[in-house]
Amino acid sequence: MKIIKFYILILIIILNIGKTNAQKDKIIDITAKILNSSNGKSIGFATIVNTKKRIAVLSDSAGYFHFTILKSDILKISAIGFQTSRISFNDSIYDKLKIYTIYLTEKTYSIQKVDIYEARWKDLEYEFANMDIKRDETQERIQEWFQSIINTQDLALITSAAAIGIPINYKTKSERQKIKVAEFEKQDKEDRFIKSKFNTDVIKSVTGLQGKEAEKFMRYCNFNRNFLLTANEYEIALQIKKRFKAYSKKSNVNFN
Repeated sequence: MKIIKFYILILIIILNIGKTNAQKDKIIDITAKILNSSNGKSIGFATIVNTKKRIAVLSDSAGYFHFTILKSDILKISAIGFQTSRISFNDSIYDKLKIYTIYLTEKTYSIQKVDIYEARWKDLEYEFANMDIKRDETQERIQEWFQSIINTQDLALITSAAAIGIPINYKTKSERQKIKVAEFEKQDKEDRFIKSKFNTDVIKSVTGLQGKEAEKFMRYCNFNRNFLLTANEYEIALQIKKRFKAYSKKSNVNFN
């Protein structure tokens, strides 16, 4: 009799273990929305990866996504500009009618500040001080007039009387220096803007590559500068995914 009870107990334990495993591997349909943890705004076009099955979906423009998974699966949520998060529904009570909320934390990129005046002013000063400009007495007088006369109409009368033609867009050395500095400032501003949308952190988030391999892949992408300036983060992510497929085939390496 004791032996029979012992076997019944073992059978019950086995059935409970099987039931528990079955619950863990239960197929569930998840509907969720992804929000910014700092302001509650929706995060559109985030990447949701089932790390066990190696399949992924994208959230829509309002941050919603639908995914059919096993309850024991782990989802990796990533979006450009945010920290990657991993979630599991294994220990939660599943409700197929519930819309789950997933919060992502904003990521701060460390971008080195460039001071145009400290870093490049000496180079500009040397460049303009050593410009090879052929000068004569007439040109010297023209420059003096241009620097001393405020009213351009008066300058036009002088040049007309002297029968000397001066182009309207004539620039003094100081003005040329200011234009050159403004061009450097504009380029530096654009470089920082591009860096915030296309960097090794973004490559890692979209492809999983990191370190030197991520830098190598960035060079392989060779995106047009104007594209990086005008495209949004979602458009850049799509192009990264597209080129990553070609890169994987060319490298003959499975990066998954």
